Amino acid sequence: MNEKVKVLNLAPIGFWAQIKVTDMPTFSIQGFGQLTFELRSIFKDTVLGQGVAQQFLGSYSNFAPLATSAELSTAAANFVWSDRQYGLNDPNNYEIWVAASRNRLSPDYKILINYFGIEPFQIKVILDQLNTWLGVLEGIVDNWFCGSNSETGYNGPCDSEYLTFLQLSSSGVTGGPPPGTASSDSICEQNSTCVGWPEISSYLKHVFPEQYPKAEDCFNLTFTNEEMKRWILPSKEPFCLLHAGNMNYLWEQGRLFDKTLDVEVLLNILQRFQLKTFQHAFVFWNWVKYVTVDFVLKTNKQGTKGIAGIGGIASQAFYGVFSAVQDWIGELLLLSKVADKMGRIYQSCPKFAKEIIGDATEDQIAWVCKNVDLSKPDSLLTLVNVCDYEFGLEWTQLQTNASLTELQMVQLCDRNNPSL
Repeated sequence: MNEKVKVLNLAPIGFWAQIKVTDMPTFSIQGFGQLTFELRSIFKDTVLGQGVAQQFLGSYSNFAPLATSAELSTAAANFVWSDRQYGLNDPNNYEIWVAASRNRLSPDYKILINYFGIEPFQIKVILDQLNTWLGVLEGIVDNWFCGSNSETGYNGPCDSEYLTFLQLSSSGVTGGPPPGTASSDSICEQNSTCVGWPEISSYLKHVFPEQYPKAEDCFNLTFTNEEMKRWILPSKEPFCLLHAGNMNYLWEQGRLFDKTLDVEVLLNILQRFQLKTFQHAFVFWNWVKYVTVDFVLKTNKQGTKGIAGIGGIASQAFYGVFSAVQDWIGELLLLSKVADKMGRIYQSCPKFAKEIIGDATEDQIAWVCKNVDLSKPDSLLTLVNVCDYEFGLEWTQLQTNASLTELQMVQLCDRNNPSL
């Protein structure tokens, strides 16, 4: 079963060294594509999970009655609540719980049972209660953001796709939630693995004034859901940002404008991407540039195209080195940096595997580390491919060959293993 569970990585785009010569429009498409694809797929469940965390499980005292109903021991209850990877005390961990509660046959459900080592009836009690809370919140979210009397006036399907357009255009989801829910300007303010201001509205509020303090006529501009939909919904239209020809054109014209400040060049951008004014076109171009250069490649934090990532290499466990810096960048962009870090910390794959995988035998470690040299970035692809798809082909082959339990496999690919 090749179903991605928590991570969403770009397919390999070639040997890691080739990244250093990849052009900026390509990075733009990859960054925007993975950011928007993930949001359009799971954003509503993420919003609902955050809502459950804030409204119903704000503290352990709120969780304790549920733990009692599930007949969890004190140790198991503390584990389910406070675990760094999947614990219910962290709103960022709710994605897997929401997915498991909606589909009891999913890999997410299986992972939770094996990871926490609790009985099916115990996890059922927790997931059933989560489902009840999710149902309550979904009705509230639908009415608030999408009902005929909603603040937005929108009366269409209240799905992840629409909420993504609303968020990226105006921060309308995190910035204007139902009463009683904490608000913020960006999804990154509510997610510890995300750094920056990917929404055009949050960029305009927090970044643009620092870049162009004299461009006051741009500070109060707004962008609509329909505009965002045109830009990020894949199509062959001339205004779609996920089309190679359009992105190449934008970077060509944008760079030319930056060099010449010719308004006729800015007019080309305005017309191609159907913007309202020259000011909108100027902000739009700079937002795309920011998302690519500062948010995706992180060059404002001394990053380069060879070690691109959202955030630093401050990961936990092997796969965390990739996913914690941000899933949509693509693992190959990080291989050189990861190889350096892993080599310095562990010196060898056997030493790494022995510390990360609980109760691993010498034969198991030998299988895990077969053909893996932590000093060589390309050899790390062996383990990257294993962890890319939980319960996928490479995952299953390694688990079978090395006789690893599912818990040991989770430990190997765990992004928050405290032993690192």
